[in-house]
Amino acid sequence: MTSFFSRHCVSLLLIFVFSIVSTYKLFSPQFYTSHDGEGHVIRMEEFHESFMDGQFPVRIAKRINYGLGYPFFTFNYPLVYYTAEVFHLSGLSFVDSFKALMILSIIVSATGMYLFASLFFNKTASLFSSLLYIIAPYRFLNMYVRGNVAEQWGLALLPFAFFFAEYSIRKKKFSIIPLSLILSLLILSHNITSLIGISLVTLYAIWRKYSSNEVRSLIRVNREVRSRILRDRTIINYVGSIVVALLLTSFFWLPVVIEAPQTKLSELSYDYRDFFPTVQEIVYSPWGFGPWKPGSIPGKMSPQIGVVHLLMGLCAAGIIAVKIVFKKKIQLSDQMTIVFLLIAIASAFLALPYSRFFWDHMPLLSSVQIPWRFVGYIVLGLSLCGGYIINSINRNTLKYGLFTFLIALLVYANRNHLRVNQYVDYQSPFSENKVIAMSTTSKDEHMPKKAPRIFEVPDQDGDIFPELAGTSTRIIWQSNYHMFNLDLESSAEFRDNTSYYPGWIAKIDGKDTAIQYEEDKFYRLRVSVPDGMHTVEFFLTEPWYRKLANITSVFTIIGLVSISVWERKKYSFS
Repeated sequence: MTSFFSRHCVSLLLIFVFSIVSTYKLFSPQFYTSHDGEGHVIRMEEFHESFMDGQFPVRIAKRINYGLGYPFFTFNYPLVYYTAEVFHLSGLSFVDSFKALMILSIIVSATGMYLFASLFFNKTASLFSSLLYIIAPYRFLNMYVRGNVAEQWGLALLPFAFFFAEYSIRKKKFSIIPLSLILSLLILSHNITSLIGISLVTLYAIWRKYSSNEVRSLIRVNREVRSRILRDRTIINYVGSIVVALLLTSFFWLPVVIEAPQTKLSELSYDYRDFFPTVQEIVYSPWGFGPWKPGSIPGKMSPQIGVVHLLMGLCAAGIIAVKIVFKKKIQLSDQMTIVFLLIAIASAFLALPYSRFFWDHMPLLSSVQIPWRFVGYIVLGLSLCGGYIINSINRNTLKYGLFTFLIALLVYANRNHLRVNQYVDYQSPFSENKVIAMSTTSKDEHMPKKAPRIFEVPDQDGDIFPELAGTSTRIIWQSNYHMFNLDLESSAEFRDNTSYYPGWIAKIDGKDTAIQYEEDKFYRLRVSVPDGMHTVEFFLTEPWYRKLANITSVFTIIGLVSISVWERKKYSFS
């Protein structure tokens, strides 16, 4: 590891410098306006509140969605919020934790791309690929316009996944732990990015394993040879890495798979029709900070690829075409570039309305929700095309000269993207422990499917039906535990103004009682209480499948630590 840093210290230093240049607007003491930034910070506050209440894993936020509670953390990118919690517990404010996540995502992005590109290209070419990957309009769109820190992290980890997949193919003695961990982090970073990213990495691994002439000729020989190939250690390692990653992250994805059908998430599956950009918009469109809307609307956001990136793709395609026409030897770097050029082309197709047929007939694709999200993968592919061009130049003078010129052109072309819309002084909406109206998602899509959307804060912490039957007083209100004292003159129904979610249980005077949430219009916690003075408690517990998922993740961690200790003499990274 030390020798690696000594060999690449100049490149890594330049990566750090350009990462700081790309994010320098975040070093202001103020916050900035963006589409999702405030929502992320609010959720970081809620995550901290829930974590300090003892929720682990954190599932529910208590103060958003009119105080009804909202299971956002069950369904969405926990990596961002656990990392932000570490930053906050270390002394950073929630706003600074958000900024730190953004800055770190850019550094990680560039480092991962450099490592992956260095497996095929020289240092200068690898550095150019890494800078193309972070100095791109779409990355600035996520950072300064959308404020989408989760997608930034998904794109940041993706090059590392390609790197360790390639590394596992090249090394006969390779531990599955690094690739498993990266795939796990990718799964936890951003749901959609991990879905697309792992699919791309898998296709890449299949191509790398079976692209050589030797393997292709062996496959044609007989069934016995094909069987031997399928038992190949490389394949077993990769499949094993995916399995381990799924086991490691089961605490997150297993509840999502089981509980998502019970929510309004399906309502988002048809929104993609409004998010197709035109060819002109992804090639070049005016930079704006407004929300996306179809049509020519002044000030709306721009999902453009970038002029320099498009130029790199065209030049790389030209070089490869010349090699093919003149029957020159196609090397591994050529093959890899062809693959990533195809990834960029396929991503461009899926981002545009010409792919509407596939979006309409492939449910998994429609879950991506926003077609122009594929611009991130266009940038991924074209960044490697840029490195390929620099790598194709043998004369150092020409190579360094072109590198310098293209970096200057890249920075100049993105000069207007390195800015925020407006700096603001962030004020927490939770002052004096108030609840807030918004759920921080567009359609309250994590609420129960049959529950209508609510548009007002409940008048009381808890309601008694009939009202004249008695009084109630809320004693404790945590994200995972509520206590009320009731004084009833006659039997009645009591409603805690919290939406039901799998795992809530109720007790009256310490004895279990049924929650009749389906009898409430908004699926709130509701119990029948006899007359007299009673203590009513609601506990958020883990259903059996969540317990199973949690235990699976814990035992997988223990297993990985044990394997790591056992392999420490056999496996070393250099």
